[in-house]
Amino acid sequence: MFLKIILTLLLLLLGLRPFISSMAEPGLDIVFSSAFILACAIFILKRFTPVKKTVFFSTTSLFFLAVFLSVTLSQNKDKSLLAFYPYATYLFCFIAISYFNAKEYNLLIKTLIISSALVSFCALKFLTVELLYTISYLKTTPSPINAFALEYLSRGRSFVPFPTPTALAGYLILFAPLSFALLFKNPKKQNNPVSLTNILTLFIFLGISLALLSTQSLGALISLAIAATLFIFQKKYAFKKNTVLLTALFLGITLISIFYLRQRETLIFNQPQFSITNRMLYWHEAVKNIFQHPWLGFGLGNYPHHKTIAAHNTYLQLWIETGILGFITFLALAAQIYKKGFKESFKENNALFFALWTGSSAFLIHNACDFTFFYPEITLQWWAIVALLLNQPSNPTDPIKEN
Repeated sequence: MFLKIILTLLLLLLGLRPFISSMAEPGLDIVFSSAFILACAIFILKRFTPVKKTVFFSTTSLFFLAVFLSVTLSQNKDKSLLAFYPYATYLFCFIAISYFNAKEYNLLIKTLIISSALVSFCALKFLTVELLYTISYLKTTPSPINAFALEYLSRGRSFVPFPTPTALAGYLILFAPLSFALLFKNPKKQNNPVSLTNILTLFIFLGISLALLSTQSLGALISLAIAATLFIFQKKYAFKKNTVLLTALFLGITLISIFYLRQRETLIFNQPQFSITNRMLYWHEAVKNIFQHPWLGFGLGNYPHHKTIAAHNTYLQLWIETGILGFITFLALAAQIYKKGFKESFKENNALFFALWTGSSAFLIHNACDFTFFYPEITLQWWAIVALLLNQPSNPTDPIKEN
């Protein structure tokens, strides 16, 4: 009974995580992380058995070792310690989920998809109901801060409950494939097409899809398209040509439409070429910083800011902060995730596994041109998905239908 209470608390905290902003509410974020680590630690102790050592387990261990070393050898230990606690939550999350059984596996998938659906509906609600009211209110009380907020809101892109549209998009690409898989999983076995379950999954799929499109994030959508292409390549014999062509056509039209809309924006910082040009500058600065401390890095959380809060490339920033060991082990970790998907492609078709794999791959691709990895409220979800991918039960059931 006690273990069930801890499991419920763990799942509840994971579901609430996207709604707690690490930037806007750092105090609450620390309280959440402490509670989450405690819940995971109790669960691990209650369920403890010797961990099966695999290549991925070793790679993950080396990555967190590199993070820890970057704190101890940091040029500014106070900043590094402050940046370390999210990584502690990732580690405890990964270990705890590795002990999940099939029922708990499905409960976690259900928790994550419901949480992402609620995030999507919050984003759409603000964009369609609250945005105009907020703009009207800000116009009545002019100030420098309100002027910046008005300029930001005038983009007409969804972002709530995250600070930017790109962050929201980086979160939603984790779960868009899962919502698609749950909608179309085993359609021939659906005896009642208008059942409550099917209606619920349809609303979840539409909510996540519309929220993702309304972010107008080209980088996130292109990353998702690339990940989907990798999946189709692996499962090329399981897809009809018409399905592939229609999917590619839809993605192509969507990307062209968003590019056209953003190209016509009067605000230069909302135009695609502005983002591309600035990212090239950020990457150039990142490479220069790597050459300063190529082996040990500057220390976790000590990225040397230059006209931006991040390098807009997670791999480069990890190298800058955690040194060569952190960079190599994270690359190896990403390679292991892809390898897992490639191996599974030769086995029995598992829609849920490949939906999670596609979302995880899209996240990794997107972080080559952005930095959503450094949002704890997003990355904890990614680590949960990675743990699910690498500790998948042999025959997981449909989480929506499971009682």
